[in-house]
Amino acid sequence: NISGDTLLIIPMPRKNKNFISIKDFIDSASVKQQTEFWKYVSLQIEKFLIKNSQVYVSTHGLGVYYFHLRLCNKPKYYHTYPAKHRILHSS
Repeated sequence: NISGDTLLIIPMPRKNKNFISIKDFIDSASVKQQTEFWKYVSLQIEKFLIKNSQVYVSTHGLGVYYFHLRLCNKPKYYHTYPAKHRILHSS
């Protein structure tokens, strides 16, 4: 994104395998693809933490009909007050 505070990571769909949710990805992707995806995610988290003091990893499926993982320097899409409050105020 323009501000650079968010990175979306999307696994490439394979023939006849659409990853609409993280569950679809886990159930349908090969072990090799899952391993490569999570290795890439971990590398991006390490890079993200070089420029940011914290990283939030989340997924949100409303309005976008494919699995994407979000790395962000602030919580996003936390809809319940206790969860968001706990994250923002923990140390």
